[in-house]
This record gives sequence, structure tokens and C-alpha cells, in this order.
Amino acid sequence: MENATKSFSLSKILLNPWFVLLGGFVGIIIGIFFKNVGLMLEPIGDIYLSFLKMCIIPIIVTIVISSVADILKSQALIKHLKKFLLYVILSMILASFFGLVVSYVVKPGRNLGIKAEIGIGRIITKHQLNDKDTIIPESIIYTKKQGKTNKIGLLQFIKRIVPINIFNALTHDRKLQILFFALLFGVALGFIPDSINNGLLRNIKAIYSVFNKLIVWALYLLPFALCFIFAATIAKSGVGVVLLLLKYILTIYLSVILILMADTLIICRATRASCLNVFSALKGALLITFASGNEIVGIPLALKGMQTKLKADERISNLILPIGVNVFQFATTFVFAFNAIFFMQIFDIKLGITNIFIILIGSILAGIFTLGLPPVLILQSLVIVFSATGVPVAPALAITLAVVPIVSPLLNLGDFYTNCALTTVFARKRAG
Repeated sequence: MENATKSFSLSKILLNPWFVLLGGFVGIIIGIFFKNVGLMLEPIGDIYLSFLKMCIIPIIVTIVISSVADILKSQALIKHLKKFLLYVILSMILASFFGLVVSYVVKPGRNLGIKAEIGIGRIITKHQLNDKDTIIPESIIYTKKQGKTNKIGLLQFIKRIVPINIFNALTHDRKLQILFFALLFGVALGFIPDSINNGLLRNIKAIYSVFNKLIVWALYLLPFALCFIFAATIAKSGVGVVLLLLKYILTIYLSVILILMADTLIICRATRASCLNVFSALKGALLITFASGNEIVGIPLALKGMQTKLKADERISNLILPIGVNVFQFATTFVFAFNAIFFMQIFDIKLGITNIFIILIGSILAGIFTLGLPPVLILQSLVIVFSATGVPVAPALAITLAVVPIVSPLLNLGDFYTNCALTTVFARKRAG
């Protein structure tokens, strides 16, 4: 009895959000003052992230297949998906507009000061190859060399979604192709008679439960993993970039925090729960998403919290959240628009009506066409937005790459939590 009490107390401590944040704080201190130690801890953090990634694909495949098959039996799929897609389009327009307005009002690219301008110049110079070819890291060199072959049109985008070989897609972690396969498999399974498919459906749900349990176990190690991950990240990137672009980074952080607050209010309104209850239901999912930098890892914990504590409809939430996390990127679309204005300010490019239209539409398209793509093609989406507004591509991408490790965890959290908010709107249980 005494051992059980001690075990319960230890688990409560390990899952306490303040203890998790303490682990992250210790990691930051190690990364700043003990860089060599931070770099030594990187492999341990990588092992933890690899374990989480191992669980991602089975979770997505099993939950989408079983959810689609279940909902087809109630004939509610088309109605919910139509509304969901409409909300996604409207939300991405809002995200793009929000990024444009925030960057224009705050002006993070103006009045940087001599030290910041010199520091930014050094970041750009660091990534120059030579006098003739001012370009930055290998991924951008690859993008430029490919020329027209990497331009992503609508047909090319659709072609990327349909996998030639599902096992190849699984091996290379092509999430959109895997999601397409799971949706199609689930639809087909939903049309098969219950007498045939029930056994298979039960097995698929059992596989999901197994990987869900693995994620729950991993949560107990989160405080230590967050310490190791933060220590390595800070040790590699340093605090120099933060100090140089402090206004830029703080503006993004505060903007995403506003998005998180708005998401909380949406969830509270949809579920009629208090802010504390919402945090209690989703704290594990939010912490593991922030720590891992991967929204998909948080899906099982978020679904469990929404269904048990926020009374979300199980079948609808099991479908909407995995799809949303893979296709809807509110915070990322926001930062695309924000970056375009920021770099126009740095390079003193006038913002006219034409450029505003280009940024609004371009950031939405960039957000859509980066879904499930490798970093090389994500960077090319930025190239499209930058070049269309007259921003020098190479220097802008050099600065972007320098700040990615610092801002991406919070952007991932913003994308994930916004999808949780949308899911609660659609999956709330109505009386009768």
C-alpha cells in the first residue's frame, strides 16, 4: 500500500506542468552556460523524439481508418467535413490577415539599431558561398538548382498526395500520403458489411490503444526530455540570435500567445468548461507537443482529454483532429505573412496594395502547399512569397533559418491548439 502511494505521488510530480516547465528552464540554463554539456545531452533528447515519432504513423493510420469507418455508418461524414473545410479556409484567411496587421503595426523590421544590423549582416555573410553566388545552406542551393522542376502547381500538389507505394510513404514519413491512404481505407471499410469488417475494425482500434499507451508512458519522462532538448537547442543556436532579433521574436511569441488565448476562449464557449478545466484536459498534449516540436504526437492525449473531460463526441473528434493537425496550419500561415512584411521593412521596400494582396494570398497558398512536404519545398514556398514582393531571397532565408529553432516550438503549439479548438466546436455533444 505504501509503495502504491509513493508511486502515485511520483507520477503526479512527473506529470505536473510546473515540474515539466522546470525541466525546460534547467535545459535553457545548461544551454547558455554549459554549452558542451548541452551538446552532449543532444543524443538523449533525440532518442526521446525518435520514440515519439515511432508512434506517430500507427496512431494516425489507425485512428483515421476507424473514425471514418464508424462515421460512415451514421452518414454524418460529409456534413461535418464540409463545415470543417469552410472553417479552415476562413481561419487561414484570418491568420494571414492577422500576420500582416501585426507586422505592419509593430514594425519589427524598423529601427533595429546599428548592432542588430551588423549582427544580421553577419548571419547573411555566414551563409554566403562566394562573391558571385550569394546563397545560403544546402537546402536552398538544392531548391535553386532545381529551377522549374520544384514549382508546386495544383496538379503537382494532388500528385504528391496520392502514394505510388504506401510502404514507401510509411518509410519516408510522407504524412499527407499516409493520411490519404488512411481516409480511403476507412471509407472502403465503412462500406463493407459489419459481419465482415467488425473483427478488423476491433483490431485496428486495439493497435491505436497500444500506441496511445506508449505515448502516455513517454509523458512521464517529459521533464527530463525537455531539459535535454532545450539544452541542446540553446547550445547550438546560442542566445546571440535572440538578442539581435529580440523585437521580432517577442512579437511572434506574444502574437501566438494571443492565438492560444483565443483558442482557449473558443474551447470554453464550445464545451461550457472553465479555463482551468480546459487546461487540465489538454495540458499533457500541449506540453508534449511543445517539447517534441511535432503536433501529431499530442493527438492521443488531446483526444483522451477532450472526450473524457470536455465531453467531445468520440467519433467526430477522432476524425476531425488528426485531419486538422495534418492540413490546417493557422500559426504557420500567420508567420508567413508576418515574415513577408518584416523583411520588406528590413530591406526598405514600400508596402502597396498589390504587395498586400500578394502577401495575403501567397501566405495562405504557402501554408497549404507546405503540408506534409520536406523542408526544402517548405523553404521554396517562402521563396515564392519573398520574390513576389521584391524581398532579396537569399538574405531573407538566411535570417529565417537562424530563428527557426527558436520560434518553431511555439508555432507548432499554436497550430495544434487551434485544431483542438476547431475540433471541440464540431465535436461538442448537443442535447437530444
